[in-house]
Amino acid sequence: MFKKSQIWIETVIYTLIGLAIIGVLLSLVKPAIEEKKDQLLLDKSLEMIEIIQDKVEEVVYYGTGNSRIVEIRIKKGQLEIDAVNEKIEFLMESSYMYSELGKNVSIGDINATTIKKGKLYDVKLSLNYNNLNLTSNRKDKRQVFQKAPTPYKITITNLGKNMSIAEDKIQVDFS
Repeated sequence: MFKKSQIWIETVIYTLIGLAIIGVLLSLVKPAIEEKKDQLLLDKSLEMIEIIQDKVEEVVYYGTGNSRIVEIRIKKGQLEIDAVNEKIEFLMESSYMYSELGKNVSIGDINATTIKKGKLYDVKLSLNYNNLNLTSNRKDKRQVFQKAPTPYKITITNLGKNMSIAEDKIQVDFS
């Protein structure tokens, strides 16, 4: 009878040791996985801003009355169209250091800024539209797109002097 209870005790101890090893491995690997996920999300967000920029350039090139629809999907962070400062920004809290800390780094027409905040980083990707004189019909002069399960549909329209970006019933005018 003593041998049977000893086998069960050994089994429980080995199981606990195995679970402890798995827990230690997960605690070491999880930050690396989160960092890689954030890196991929930031790369996708950069592509999203470049797509918006391409559509705006197409609409400007093809003239008055031309419009394009862009679908954007935000899994983390937020996209902000700021009419006061005439720019589009993507902001995200990340475990990945996307660019040199505290410095504006140019990636084509897009500026990337990374600021350390505790263990995490605040990453900002911004695109200025100084040449289009961005204006808005909203009181707060900005449109913020948050994380959502479904993609946002943004319509970009050339209204002659004005360039319009609208999502649902909210409209931002470029001129």
